[in-house]
Amino acid sequence: MTYFLIDGMNNNKVSNEFNTMGELNTYLDNKEFNENWECEYETFADYKDEFFVIDSIEMEKEVREFGSRKRNYWN
Repeated sequence: MTYFLIDGMNNNKVSNEFNTMGELNTYLDNKEFNENWECEYETFADYKDEFFVIDSIEMEKEVREFGSRKRNYWN
């Protein structure tokens, strides 16, 4: 199964695709050090809460119903 990371603060843009939840969590944990989130959030935890995850089964269903644009933007 594949997992898609959705950035809720960026028009629900699909940020990345991961093979495991472990890879996804590592990516988010490392994002603290390479993103400029300090300007808008007091803590990284506040920023991290703006992301959510969609699995490949749900993504495939939505792509069939609404088209391939769902692979880039979840809204």
